[in-house]
Amino acid sequence: MADAGREIDFCDAELARDEMRELIWTVVHSRLSKGDLAWAMGRQHRTEQQIFGGFVLALIAHWAQERAEGRYDARNEAICSVAHKIVERMGDDWPDCGLPYI
Repeated sequence: MADAGREIDFCDAELARDEMRELIWTVVHSRLSKGDLAWAMGRQHRTEQQIFGGFVLALIAHWAQERAEGRYDARNEAICSVAHKIVERMGDDWPDCGLPYI
């Protein structure tokens, strides 16, 4: 889900998508568990944690919206459903992903 009212540079978006795909497959083929990777991220610079956390929150919001609009299938149904429950339970406390860049 793109920021409302903001034009998307599709070349930048495609480059970011390709880099994210490479990161995902690096993680998949890593010998580290998801917990180990989470621990490693927790040792990153605090600003990097804030930036990554904002990205994770934006992803959760995106998947929740996909679920609400029925834009999912069996391959991503579980993550969309979990994201929808997270956002639903947070209600008005859900952050708008505008975490400060410190």
